[in-house]
Amino acid sequence: MAFCLLQQVGLNSYLTNRLLAALDSPVLTSLVAGTIFAALHWPNPVLVPLTWIGGIAMSWLFARERNILPLTIGQGILGTLVWWAFPTAWHHAMRVGPGFYHFHPRY
Repeated sequence: MAFCLLQQVGLNSYLTNRLLAALDSPVLTSLVAGTIFAALHWPNPVLVPLTWIGGIAMSWLFARERNILPLTIGQGILGTLVWWAFPTAWHHAMRVGPGFYHFHPRY
């Protein structure tokens, strides 16, 4: 859950706040923030599309409500569901970046 909080601080407290000041449109801000959030999960084929949708939704909710704690809990729950819903061979233990390529499943 601590890592979810760290991601929410980065996505919303840092990125969304700055994009809102620059773009002045919650919808456009959410689209840009979600796209950046998904790009940070590259090259994981499970996480990229899910974090794009989730990043847009979380950024939009943050722009409206300004509270990251419920978003952190929601991300933790959804992340756990993704972990169990998809085979480990697909999501490589939720690794991103170079670690995605170095994953070796334990059988």
